[in-house]
Amino acid sequence: MPQDCSILGEGWVLDESTDSCVFTPTEAPTTFDPGDAFVGSTLEGITEDYFDPYDIDYEQTLIGQTEMGISDLGEAWDVKSGGLTDQWDILKSQIGEQKIGAQDIWGLQKGSLGSAWGAKKEELGSGLGQAYKKSFGFGKKAQSRSGLAHSGTIESTMRGQEREASSAYKRSFGLGKSAYDQALSMGQEKLSQTLSGFDRQYDTSEEAYNQAIETGNLALGQGITNAYQAMQLAILNERKDWEEFQRGTMNEMLLSGIWDTGTGSSIIIGSGQDDDNEWDFPNTSEQEPDYGDFWDDYEQPDLDLEGNPWNLIDPDCGDPGQQGNPACQFRFDDPDDDVEGGGTGG
Repeated sequence: MPQDCSILGEGWVLDESTDSCVFTPTEAPTTFDPGDAFVGSTLEGITEDYFDPYDIDYEQTLIGQTEMGISDLGEAWDVKSGGLTDQWDILKSQIGEQKIGAQDIWGLQKGSLGSAWGAKKEELGSGLGQAYKKSFGFGKKAQSRSGLAHSGTIESTMRGQEREASSAYKRSFGLGKSAYDQALSMGQEKLSQTLSGFDRQYDTSEEAYNQAIETGNLALGQGITNAYQAMQLAILNERKDWEEFQRGTMNEMLLSGIWDTGTGSSIIIGSGQDDDNEWDFPNTSEQEPDYGDFWDDYEQPDLDLEGNPWNLIDPDCGDPGQQGNPACQFRFDDPDDDVEGGGTGG
């Protein structure tokens, strides 16, 4: 019974030729979409430059490697199943030849028995004829010596001799026929037993062959399914890792000075704060974030630049250097506002 591949999830279908479940990945992502996370920031509309594109080549390579491995599995099973089939074909031929050989041997034996019984019958018939001839000769001699054409004694003696010869013939014929029939019956029974033995050997061998083929096919199908499951897991993990890294990048960017609060002191990407006039933010999963150039160029005397640039525990929201701090729930509309930690200007 074909298996239900839909229980494995989206993208899984049944390959009836191998009774295996085959996985086709959904369309791969291309770029990271931060949604509306940067609306109102200095990076609104230009964030795609700061995120890594998804490496679709990795998936294509993985798919190719998986298909190559599955092809190798199929070729290995073709070789093994072909060997099993060859062995079974040879054994079938041998069993067929042995059955024919047993029948031929019995045919020869049966013919020999028939010939022997035919010769015995001729011998018995010849003996009976000789007995009759001898009895007749005895009568002739007796009549010539006695001079009597008919003698009750002579005829009685002749009849006795003939009856004795006939009885002997019948006994011998019966014994010979019985022996012949018994030999035929025993030979036929032995042949039947021999042929039955070959039939049992055939059935047992055929069952073993079919079971080996079925087991091999199941193993091949499971192997193919396992290969696609491993590929699916690798692809899902790759996409998850890529997305998580991009979200990490997004979170770091959101905590950087990209929010213009109207004071003119917000950090504007591309404003000449960096040597190359660009946002010095890592955008590759092979590098750790490095804010060295950025924070060296951005000088705020009262800003703690060690660790987190913002004091999120007890911020001095009156400090212009803390504008954009997520812990200060306001915007600096007037740089002269007198604001104490966490309050709003009057």
